[in-house]
Amino acid sequence: MANKGQSDRVRIWLFRTVFFCWCALLSAHATYGQTMPPRLDSLQGTLRIITENNGKLGTTTIATRLWAKGNNTRIEMLLDTGKVISIQRGNTIYVYRESDKMGTRHGVSGLAAMGLVRQIEYIKSKAKITRSELIGGDVYYRYELRESFPDTAAEVLLSAKTSLPLMWFSVGRTDDGAAYLEEYLYSDMEGNVDLPDSLFELPPDVKFNLMRDMSVDR
Repeated sequence: MANKGQSDRVRIWLFRTVFFCWCALLSAHATYGQTMPPRLDSLQGTLRIITENNGKLGTTTIATRLWAKGNNTRIEMLLDTGKVISIQRGNTIYVYRESDKMGTRHGVSGLAAMGLVRQIEYIKSKAKITRSELIGGDVYYRYELRESFPDTAAEVLLSAKTSLPLMWFSVGRTDDGAAYLEEYLYSDMEGNVDLPDSLFELPPDVKFNLMRDMSVDR
């Protein structure tokens, strides 16, 4: 009987231990889940873009460097023909090759009419958090955005600690309205860094020709 009583006490102690640990985990999760990721003012890092190829994702562009601050974003891509630079200032994107005197400018709408930092804040305020994920030892929130006007669809992974993006899956549209898919993969990201405004200035010796408006949901 003594052994049975001791065994029962051990079972009760184990049950209480597991129960209190479980409650503590629930409490910590609830507290953590209520903590919104911090606000970003600027960021920099590496971007890799995977685009649709015959209806499937799989065509990967060369890795690019990016900088974003407020409503502006700068992307630099090294190609065989030289460095191609894209500068977004609000709802207009300017693209030119570093050695050329001619470039193009594109009007964009929807979510794409914001710089990357503003897009992230929009996602955090408007999109739905579907779950949290542990990736590389860090917690990320998965956001899903579905808006009917303008037609916008995006799925985004943002760091719970820094608000920096890890993945951004979006639906874009060509000039004739055809939909295509793009996945943006981010790495080596740093947030709230000191970026000079000159990064987002347009070169005075480059002439930009207006292209047709595009709608890209990222």
